[in-house]
Amino acid sequence: MQKVKWNIELKGHIYPCIVSFKKMKTIRVKIRDNYLEVSAPVGTSEKYIRDLIYENEEDLYARLSSYVPYFDLREDGYVYIFGKKYQIVVRDIKKKQCAIHGESIYVYTSYIENVLGIYLSQILYEYLKTRTAEYLPLFNRPMPRIQIKQYKGRWGSCYDQLNFVTFNFSLVYLDKELIDYVIVHELCHFIEPNHSPRFYAEVKKRMPDYKKRMKILEEKHV
Repeated sequence: MQKVKWNIELKGHIYPCIVSFKKMKTIRVKIRDNYLEVSAPVGTSEKYIRDLIYENEEDLYARLSSYVPYFDLREDGYVYIFGKKYQIVVRDIKKKQCAIHGESIYVYTSYIENVLGIYLSQILYEYLKTRTAEYLPLFNRPMPRIQIKQYKGRWGSCYDQLNFVTFNFSLVYLDKELIDYVIVHELCHFIEPNHSPRFYAEVKKRMPDYKKRMKILEEKHV
């Protein structure tokens, strides 16, 4: 697979465009937060791809320009937690703690990034553990070991023989319905290790609206 990076101008604004050339028949264009991701058949010309993008310039620009980062980790910044935006309020009383009150998250130290990172990992782990346990009766298997990691390019991984699932830390920023989809997706890999039609049939049995969730998730940046 060949991968190249271009810049492309939409409505006077420059956006990165990452193009992957693969063995496929059609071109796919996706929004990944603040850049375009294109998959195209091997041999497709740059002009053809750019022309296709410009045919959809209005829609692509509208979606790209609405991009908001998951966090701004400064005093008076913000962070998204399970899809909801919270203002960061610092009260430096030398305690390595955080607490949510209303639409704000209070950080009781000046070390915002470190303390907030620990807090977010804890609440994500508890959510993953609880929801995984709730979905397990649909899979007839023991509770897997759960771990949170920083990944690039994937939301999770399943290790069947070890009964072990890892999840991306960045899930904590997303709506819970998207996290639930990732949980079911990874648990289905205990049944089918690939992404064949049989795999997605297993996902659909347990989450009939998975396509809607998957489509939203595809536009989130890992």
